[in-house]
Amino acid sequence: MLSRRSSSLTTSLLRKRSSFLLKLKGDKSLDKPSLFPSPRVPTEILDVIIEFFIESMADSKFCAPYAYIVALTLVSTDFRQLALRHYFRHLMLLSRRHWASHFILLTSEHDKNQLRRWSGGFSWVKSLCSSSTILSYQPERLGRLSHLNTLSIDFGREGLVTQDPRVKQLLNIFESSPSASSLISLTLSSLPAIDVLLLRLIAKVFGSLTDLYLSSTERLELTCCNACYEESLSRTVHSPIPDVYLTPEKLATEFALALTPLQKLTHLHIGIFLSPEKLLESHSDHSELVPVAGWGWDVIVDCKTCKRFARGVRNDELVVSSTMAQYLKSLKSIGWSTCFSRADDLENQKTKPDPEEERDDEEAREEDCSRESSQTYHDDSDTNVDDSYGDSSEDSDSDEDIRFDRSGFMKTTILVSRANKRIRVTRLL
Repeated sequence: MLSRRSSSLTTSLLRKRSSFLLKLKGDKSLDKPSLFPSPRVPTEILDVIIEFFIESMADSKFCAPYAYIVALTLVSTDFRQLALRHYFRHLMLLSRRHWASHFILLTSEHDKNQLRRWSGGFSWVKSLCSSSTILSYQPERLGRLSHLNTLSIDFGREGLVTQDPRVKQLLNIFESSPSASSLISLTLSSLPAIDVLLLRLIAKVFGSLTDLYLSSTERLELTCCNACYEESLSRTVHSPIPDVYLTPEKLATEFALALTPLQKLTHLHIGIFLSPEKLLESHSDHSELVPVAGWGWDVIVDCKTCKRFARGVRNDELVVSSTMAQYLKSLKSIGWSTCFSRADDLENQKTKPDPEEERDDEEAREEDCSRESSQTYHDDSDTNVDDSYGDSSEDSDSDEDIRFDRSGFMKTTILVSRANKRIRVTRLL
């Protein structure tokens, strides 16, 4: 058992040494000079043990409760430093009170370490995860986090009117913070809309991003009823084509130009549908008339009426991705939300062709031809589009339900490869 008397050199972690002495309870052998060296545990091993303990205590929120590490902070100064450093490395804030208490503790540790000329406190926080409503309370606190590598913000409680001022309020704090250059991964989930103004602000503030994940489609209500589903469609800009952007190429060009300052961007996900807006709206109307088990986008892939959009949507996803890859030179993968994410082609599932489906396919081909004749795409001699499929593995202070799940079959990921100044995009589901 470790003694808690800090005055004893044999019971505390010695600074400027790579180990500390252990003394068993009731053992008086160390009170007298001994010819044999005392057993020591290297600090490096102790650091690994504490890290493993804190990670094993983490729950589904991936953040261990502070009560679990209190005992470690009382052992010695060095134990306290190691425990707090690992605890604050990945920080998830669940309420304003939670954020306030942790900020007070970080401030206290930061001031103590400054007096000792040690590094610690706010620099411990490498990953921050919370909601926009929590972080908007005294947002200047975010500027104190000087070594952030990963930032995740949930905008589930924002609306189409409040999104822009909230985003500016939070992201502008980082503009004068060291984290603006250290942040490499940014996740903004449950956004009411993803537009050019948002992309420009992100590119302006976080110039060193390598991973950018933006998503709006998880705001769609799929667990209640058809009425709630339709209501969620009206408060989310889920399919900006053709009302916001006339053509897929227009969307790709404007989005890519807004993100051009991100010279290191490697992985990009934009959680909007490239399918026509009427697809999701009309599906709920006719779903009761066709043999489909449900009304949400998760069953559109099986809907005979909506199936005729699949080929055009998949082609648009590839075309938009390849267009953006021409502007973003470091991009290796790009993802989209999609209503048609199943790898196998629906047209090949039945051994015998259905005459009704053949007529739908013919109408779809005619619609594709008419759409292509009214659009101007880039020269395919510079970009090779491969449509192959692979395998892929506010007022309340109560805890908020924060969602940052990057999984789900409503996504499609497209890989970007470059060779001989040619761009090749390949779908990876």
